[in-house]
Amino acid sequence: MREKKRNKKKRGGEGFFISPPFFVYSYVSDRLMEFSELKARIFTLLREDEEFRYAVAGMLGLEGILSRLEKHDERFEEILQRLDRHEAELVKLRENMIAEFKRHDEEIAKLREDFNRMLRVIGEVRESQSRLERRIDSSEGD
Repeated sequence: MREKKRNKKKRGGEGFFISPPFFVYSYVSDRLMEFSELKARIFTLLREDEEFRYAVAGMLGLEGILSRLEKHDERFEEILQRLDRHEAELVKLRENMIAEFKRHDEEIAKLREDFNRMLRVIGEVRESQSRLERRIDSSEGD
């Protein structure tokens, strides 16, 4: 074992690299070409062959994804319907609030009229009281 370690150190240590023979490069190049041709053929099949396209989609699990998307669409439609109902309810509530505000405004106007009438009556009572006081004062002085 010690000899092997020494030999590695003599040959350049851990970073020693021997270039592969040419046939390895040729094999890799041929495989890359075959892979490139295979990809082109697969893309052609996907474009032109509907059955193949569905088979690939099934293998990728797209049917499950599409099923879940359909469920999400259904749920989304339910939510939109609920929003429509809420919007209709809000419109009714707003109409009711406007009617109530109008009724309150009318009531406040009536109360203001009553209050102003009471102020006039109070003013008249004070005047009457002042006249009575003056009469009493004048009759006492006689």
